[in-house]
Parts: sequence; structure tokens; C-alpha cells
Amino acid sequence: MVEPSTEERAREVADRYWDRLLELEPIAATQVGDDCFDDRLPAGLARSTAEVEVDRYISWPGQALAYKTGQVEIQRLRAEAASLPGFSLPAWHDKLLELGTLPLLVLRKEMQDST
Repeated sequence: MVEPSTEERAREVADRYWDRLLELEPIAATQVGDDCFDDRLPAGLARSTAEVEVDRYISWPGQALAYKTGQVEIQRLRAEAASLPGFSLPAWHDKLLELGTLPLLVLRKEMQDST
């Protein structure tokens, strides 16, 4: 597998965060009482989807940050494991799922101990 260059990876990450920012902007506008909710919806994002997102962020404000933090840590662990000889993605996924819900520091230790 060919690894992307630093520039390609930076561009990919920036694009992903820019896309998410565009989705969150109507949510922020709604929370501060802006009347232009429909005008701020990104192209292709249905109003019903945006409303669900608004409700979720208001009722569970830390969820998105927690999800992203976990996603980044799991990607980091996978990249570290993939650099080792004999890496098996299916076996790695099985181990990750077998461990279940854990604090990220415990997950890191368990995943590293299993490689």
C-alpha cells in the first residue's frame, strides 16, 4: 500500500474538517437565534438532517468531540499496527471489537500489548 504524501494527507484532513465546518455552521446559527437557517444549509444537506443534527448537538454536546477523538486514536493505533510485520487487518479489527468500550488509554495499552 502506497502511503499518501504529507501534503496529500494534510489536504485530506483539511477538506474533511472544512466539510464538517460547513455542516455545523447552520447549527451554530440556530443556537444563537439566527433566522436564516434555510439559507445556511450546505448544498445537499436536507433540512430534516440538519434539524436532527441540531437536536443531537444541543442534547448531547460532547458526543461529536468524543467520537472524533476516538476515531483519531483508533486510526493512529491502526497505522502503528500496520507498520509491524505480520499485520492482519481482520485480526486487528477482531481484537478491537472484542475489547468493547474502553477509555482510550486502556484501549491503546490493550491494542499495543496484543501486537
